[in-house]
Amino acid sequence: MNWEIRDLFSDLEILKDRFEDLKDSHGWHFDEHYPYETNHVLNKVEMIKEGVSYHERRIHDDQMFDLLHLYTQQFDHILKKFQEIEKCASVECLATETDNA
Repeated sequence: MNWEIRDLFSDLEILKDRFEDLKDSHGWHFDEHYPYETNHVLNKVEMIKEGVSYHERRIHDDQMFDLLHLYTQQFDHILKKFQEIEKCASVECLATETDNA
């Protein structure tokens, strides 16, 4: 059982790294594509530039959403494995306690 737990911790570390990579990637994207303050009023040239870059941002955001969905599914899978291990451990404890009684 210890190797299963170590394996799951390894999976969690990999998943954490993936989330950090996604955060870094999106942070760069955010800084580059949203250079204006929230209350900044766009002029005509800035409006045209924003309109042209819309599709690029949309593709990037769709990819980011897909990755977040995938990573969340992997996280759920790892949590279910932990729950199975916990359930097996509690069953083994109950079996040992009843054997000793």
